[in-house]
Amino acid sequence: MGQSKAEKKIQKAILAALRKIPGVVAFPHTATPYSPTGHADIYGSVNGYSFWAEVKRPGEEPTPIQRAFLKNVGQHSPYCNAFVWHNSVEAIKDIMGLKKNFVQDEPIFFGLVDIQDVTPPPIMPQSRRINAEQNKEQ
Repeated sequence: MGQSKAEKKIQKAILAALRKIPGVVAFPHTATPYSPTGHADIYGSVNGYSFWAEVKRPGEEPTPIQRAFLKNVGQHSPYCNAFVWHNSVEAIKDIMGLKKNFVQDEPIFFGLVDIQDVTPPPIMPQSRRINAEQNKEQ
């Protein structure tokens, strides 16, 4: 079952608000016949944190399968976050909380390698690549 017109309107407002925040990349999930059941409506990244969000009308909650999807993506990494949003104000508060909690001076680890000691791979987000390059020059 697809989103209602009300949920699509809320999702559009949330995406517009998130895209105005510097450092935030947000996309709508476009359902296809091959999409997993319960996939979140919005996904994106802010300063190295990924996020997944289910959009619901006020007073509504995710279905059990949607909750299972959010739980699954939210438990894989401290840098992966799952949310349920009913309006753009909730979305902005959550995303600004992620921006505030991201400490750029803290070393970022992938396995046992400190990213500040190696040349960043090309797939690394631009913000981390710039920070790593600046730290090498110092």
